[in-house]
This record gives sequence, C-alpha cells and structure tokens, in this order.
Amino acid sequence: MAYEHWPHTLHARSWRGTGSADSAKPPPGRTVYGWHIAEEHADIFLTYCTNALAAQKENPEQQILNLPDNLAVGVDYGLSTAVAEFIMSSEGQVILMKHGFTPGK
Repeated sequence: MAYEHWPHTLHARSWRGTGSADSAKPPPGRTVYGWHIAEEHADIFLTYCTNALAAQKENPEQQILNLPDNLAVGVDYGLSTAVAEFIMSSEGQVILMKHGFTPGK
C-alpha cells in the first residue's frame, strides 16, 4: 500500500467509538469508556488515567495498564501560584488522590 493512501484507509477501517459526532452515546450515568467495555463494543481503550479510573468504577474487573515511560505522554499546564500552592497542600493532595492522581513531590 502506498504511503499516501494509508491515512484514508486507516480512517475508513477505524471504529470511532468516542469523540465524533456519530459516536454512540452511553446511557445516562455511564462513562463512554466503561459502557463500551461492558457492552463488549471494545476490548481496549487508550485514554487518560482519570477516564480509566471512572470506567473501572463501573466495571471493577476491568484492568488498567500504564504505558511504559518511553510511550507515556505528559502535559505541562499553566496555573497561578495560589492554585499551585493549594494543589500541593495536604488538602489539595487528598482531593487529587481521591480522583486517581499520583501525589505531588
């Protein structure tokens, strides 16, 4: 297959289970990832940890695997000093951990 044709071919063969206008919508109270896994529409998703944790609450038997460091994608976000201080405080760390984030250093 010629290189210039592969994106179109891949797009035509792909299943767009989330994020597109024609994606199936989960029932109320369900996450799109948890619902698709539970209904066996998909076997695996590549998503943020927060989405994976929310889906796992719906499907406790669901496994979450972290990508190896060489494949993991990090993001740098800008924020104010006051917000940073709160996030790094004991109270902020408890809130973040409750939502599946790793404690700060």
